[in-house]
Amino acid sequence: MRLGEKTLKKYLKKSRLFAILLLGISMMLLISSVKAQTAVISVIDAVDGNDTIILPANTPAGTKFLVNVTITGVENLAGWQINITFDSRLLNITAAAEMILPANHIFNGLDPQGPAPDIGDGYVMWARAVGPSAPVDHFDGSGIICQIRFTTVKNGTGDPVQCDLVPDKVGVFPTSIIDTDANDIAFTVNKGIFTIPEFPVTTLLLTFLIITSIAIVLAKKTSMKHRKFLVTS
Repeated sequence: MRLGEKTLKKYLKKSRLFAILLLGISMMLLISSVKAQTAVISVIDAVDGNDTIILPANTPAGTKFLVNVTITGVENLAGWQINITFDSRLLNITAAAEMILPANHIFNGLDPQGPAPDIGDGYVMWARAVGPSAPVDHFDGSGIICQIRFTTVKNGTGDPVQCDLVPDKVGVFPTSIIDTDANDIAFTVNKGIFTIPEFPVTTLLLTFLIITSIAIVLAKKTSMKHRKFLVTS
């Protein structure tokens, strides 16, 4: 019995040590995975923060809407360059003034420097870096990089209208972010989706039939009242 009790105690002691060791390894892996998380650049609706921008089906061509280009979870950010691509058959950017640094952008107060936006057929590129007179040389955290005001080229009364708003990472001048030593910072992207649902022709036909039916009924009632008036008079 004594031998069995000693063996059991040793087993329990080893089990506890093994459990503590596993817990320590798990915590280290968890901390490591948190540190390994990269920044994310996203294109989202400036109104509700969703990655899908849905305009009403009867939205006319020439309608403007605003998107935010945001970044989350970045550290030691000293400069950014965005290259957002889109379908120029559906959207365009009418002027450089449609590229906006809102009051709460990430480099606000950091003397941001950079060239004018480059707006082309189906893309817009823009860059900013912390300026020499900034009180600090980098940004940490999450926030709005910039805003873009798009203009619709066609409506949704014909073919369905939809295209991606993509932070391009593979072009000649790709979307990129750098640290204070001008080294690239790793990041992932979340594209936005612009859409105007198709306005079905059948809906227009049904509406026309309903209106026509109501008009016929009202016309018959008016005619009957007129006849009664003639008879009684």
